Amino acid sequence: MNWISARPIVLALLAGATIQGHSLAQPALTPGKAALLVLPKSPAEVQQLSQVITDTDSRVRAVAARVAAVRDRRDLAAALLEALAREQDAITAAEQARSVLLLRREAALTAASEAAARLSGSVTLAVAEWLARNNATQLVASFPVFAKGLDESDAVALGQIASMAAQQSPATLEAVTGAVLAVAGPVLWRHFLETTGASALGPAQPVTAGLASNEPKVRELTWWFAVSQSRAIEPLNAVLKIALGADSARDTAWARVARELLMRRLTKAAPTDQTMAFRERVTEARTQSGVLARLSELTEAERSTLRSLLGEAFEVADGKGSGDLPPQPRQVTARNFKALVPGLLGEVLSATGCKIPNRYDVFAAARMIYRMDGRPLEVGVDAARVSSGCGDAVRVLGNLDLAEPSEPVIQGRPIWLLLPMDASIVSCIDEPRGALVELALRHGLTPPKKTRHVDPQYSAAALKAGVKGVVIVEGVIGPSGCMRSAAVVRSVDLGLDVQALKAVSQWRFTPTLLDGRPVPVIMTVTVNFTLQ
Repeated sequence: MNWISARPIVLALLAGATIQGHSLAQPALTPGKAALLVLPKSPAEVQQLSQVITDTDSRVRAVAARVAAVRDRRDLAAALLEALAREQDAITAAEQARSVLLLRREAALTAASEAAARLSGSVTLAVAEWLARNNATQLVASFPVFAKGLDESDAVALGQIASMAAQQSPATLEAVTGAVLAVAGPVLWRHFLETTGASALGPAQPVTAGLASNEPKVRELTWWFAVSQSRAIEPLNAVLKIALGADSARDTAWARVARELLMRRLTKAAPTDQTMAFRERVTEARTQSGVLARLSELTEAERSTLRSLLGEAFEVADGKGSGDLPPQPRQVTARNFKALVPGLLGEVLSATGCKIPNRYDVFAAARMIYRMDGRPLEVGVDAARVSSGCGDAVRVLGNLDLAEPSEPVIQGRPIWLLLPMDASIVSCIDEPRGALVELALRHGLTPPKKTRHVDPQYSAAALKAGVKGVVIVEGVIGPSGCMRSAAVVRSVDLGLDVQALKAVSQWRFTPTLLDGRPVPVIMTVTVNFTLQ
């Protein structure tokens, strides 16, 4: 089981002001107890939701807005619109905007857009996500407004949301791609390209558009994305052969390295040594180490150089790495639960009386099927190995969950959400989300090193059936070195996917340092299941 480095992304904590809401006659609810209102047990609890919408705690207000959305409380839409107009906390306002859009659809779009103009950031993304699922054409028209003044965190998310729009409405792919390129933001383009190119839409169209861009950084990112793709994708290869015939003078030096590797692959050209290029661009090489590790086109001298420069971040393609993976659309089959607001998982566990056994290998799970608008349609709970209180916690968290903004909903397709029954992992997941900042091309970064490894176990069914292959898991490593979130993005078999997710959730790393400061990063890891 090997991990390959991928695009590290730093998370900076968000600070937001809160507003004073109306005081309640009863004691204020905690976010955990407010979450229980998603499964009310009495008429009084149904009524209580209307009161906590204006709680003094911004976290409670955010949870209340989510509860109203998933329970389809249209009777609360007017109160939520009033709360949104007053809200000063961006994270809470994003949940309120998401809620009113789900409850009132187009009728709430003006109010949500006004809140986005006032608070920007996560509120803008909430509006963009709703349009991506419901009106991709209007998303394209509004894209210049959404992209204006983006920080890097928002650019990551908006790129993924744009990709989701194209996947939900394939006829809009060309228009959405053009809208993203018109903004000319490298971070936004990177995440749009990677998400779209790995989807069922395929990479040919976005790669063609990216290589035609006038922005050198956009072309560089596109060339390297092409290098990362399997040699078996014939429509893409035809596009690349044409592009390789064009003059490379407009390209960056690192883009020319990618072109050289593609020339070797597609034209069988004699290699021009790139060892000096790798030595001069260690940061860029580290960013692409997972891609480079799988390339059979590298010479032995280049492999030796990369092994020396990158250490364990580089796995040579000699049977230790994952090899040239066959084409397969990116599709999340399982992921860990995420905290809607900081501390929510722990508070829900406490509110339901869940006593965590503190065993790394014990997990509870929910089998989720989502509506096309992203709200839960079915929540099935698997909590056979934990207490009834923990089963209740999973049921509450499952009913609160929304489909990820970066993932299109496929009607009837389930996704498994896992909740580790270990306090240290729960605390890690409960850390503040923070703002993502792209680090892929920054210097001063000391990457994480794995300090605790747990081998995944073969599921009995997969072992009996002789199933083998590579599962790819993408996750966030927090400043403390724990895996704060994780999702399977390349599947082999559901049983093996879940086992990979369980194992990776238990890995530990040294902190990633940016100029000596611990920062969270996104890493992609490969888990190789082989029958030996």
